Amino acid sequence: MSKFYKIALWGIYAAVLLAVGFAIGNWAIDHHLKRHIVEKVQDTAVGRLLGWTTDHPVPDIQHLDWKAIPSLVSNLHYLQVVKVRLAPFETYGEGGAIEEVSGNILYASPLGQLGYLSRKQVIRTLEARVPMNMDALRAHPIFKDPRFVASYFRTLDLLVVPRTATAFDLYVSHHRFNGAGCFEFVISRTEGKVSDDNLEVSSAWQDVFVAKPCMQPKDVDLFWGGLESGGRLALLDARTLLVTIGDHQFDGVRTETAAAQDPDSDLGKVMAIDLASGRAHVVSSGHRNPQGLLVSRDGTIWETEHGPQGGDEINLIRQGLNYGWPQVTYGMEYGPRRNWPLNPEQGRHDGYELPAFAFVPSIGISNLIQPDPREWPLWRDHLLVSSFGGELRAGGGKLYLARVERDKRIVYAEEIVVPVEDGERLRDIISLADGRIAVLSEHATLLLFRNERAEKASVSPREDAFDVTLGDSAKAAIAKSVPITPPSQLDAGRQLFASKCASCHSLDGKIKIGPPLNGVVGRQIGTFDGFRYSRGMKEARIVWDYWKLVEFLQILEQPYEGSPMPRPRLSYTSSKAVAAYLQEQ
Repeated sequence: MSKFYKIALWGIYAAVLLAVGFAIGNWAIDHHLKRHIVEKVQDTAVGRLLGWTTDHPVPDIQHLDWKAIPSLVSNLHYLQVVKVRLAPFETYGEGGAIEEVSGNILYASPLGQLGYLSRKQVIRTLEARVPMNMDALRAHPIFKDPRFVASYFRTLDLLVVPRTATAFDLYVSHHRFNGAGCFEFVISRTEGKVSDDNLEVSSAWQDVFVAKPCMQPKDVDLFWGGLESGGRLALLDARTLLVTIGDHQFDGVRTETAAAQDPDSDLGKVMAIDLASGRAHVVSSGHRNPQGLLVSRDGTIWETEHGPQGGDEINLIRQGLNYGWPQVTYGMEYGPRRNWPLNPEQGRHDGYELPAFAFVPSIGISNLIQPDPREWPLWRDHLLVSSFGGELRAGGGKLYLARVERDKRIVYAEEIVVPVEDGERLRDIISLADGRIAVLSEHATLLLFRNERAEKASVSPREDAFDVTLGDSAKAAIAKSVPITPPSQLDAGRQLFASKCASCHSLDGKIKIGPPLNGVVGRQIGTFDGFRYSRGMKEARIVWDYWKLVEFLQILEQPYEGSPMPRPRLSYTSSKAVAAYLQEQ
């Protein structure tokens, strides 16, 4: 071979090596960058879920422009939106609510901090707090129990009832710790005053309604099922208050009795409360987690509720009807997809009142409104439903425009994508007096929507931009607030296990949907006696250790053939926390 050809071959060889090396380097950098981004996003999402995230700085002045977003174009109206960051908002997940008071937008954080965005676009906070008895809960051993998830204990909804032009009653639904080890579902009331854009709320609260029973911690699955709480408030007439109450996971599967079908329990019901006498009666039963409630302009009562894995519902509520939970549902059991164990035939809803509309898969349904026809003339026959963003929480929260015909049939539900962060869920929605729509996300953000091409009948202000100022009271509240200290790795692990793993795995040697995980470190994969493993796990011949658990909890693909376990999709940091916790069990 000539010298020329040898040089040419060596050149080609070197070029190939260089190209391969460059490709591998790019892949490694890209893979590392993607993993880093995913970890950051997932850690933030988990932190918000568990109430750890506190880094939510709010500028003194927010310069806001109304923006038309292409993804927000429905087939009937064009929308514009602005996003206002609220403060303070001690925890950024699992609750919160908004309500309007004479043009001011009142809000409550999950832990009961009250504040408002004034008519003059100033954010202020109030001294009064929702009476949840948080100090007693934090001091009680239950607060540090490995099975307790603190973010499931929360403020649920607000309702303002005007008494005069300058005075109003404020009703709040919330959880309360009774100090002796059980949890109450409560509606509290206090008085408020309004003048121009200034609000005052009294710190003197009184009980309007306390649901029975006081809820003791459970032995199965979630220690405290406060995430299935309901709590939405609405006035039926001048003297009757409606409230939705979730079953708090006392569902006949994780408990002996099914509260939603128990006439002696207020859980899993829509209740009516006479405001003059305080007497309450059941309007409807058979509800799981009723997140939305609306009395429409013609007096129709609409309710929305979460199914389990699938089967979110919009219900037309009528006196005395039973909507079936937990005996029937269009949803499935959590974990590996399997039939809901109490439903005689999966996929049917026989023997009980049918929903007006069901979402399969779930949308993470939240509250609903009837849009103001002055601002939204083509939506006059619609309900607007907010959501958390879907069963797998991919992307963020969405709105759904549901068309209601004269016979109360819902014929379609059109998805409207909302400009929120990945994983940002929509907690509440209200229709403002000027026709605009206000939505509260769990990232302490208020989204305001208006019709970009409003008709002359619209009363919405038409400014192109405005400034929102952080008031002195809000600045003072931020300055004196005590940051929430992130938990230790073991505490983080126990909370993650409770929220992500405990529904399928026990720590006491009992087989649930999956095998028990006490003693898993040091145990060979697929060898717990009495549990039926997949072929892939039985043939793995690997012993679990800390690092193998960390790797297993992160990966998105299924590593063992035939295993029905859904991927936990935890970040590197969260996976290490869970692995460290399991190492101690």
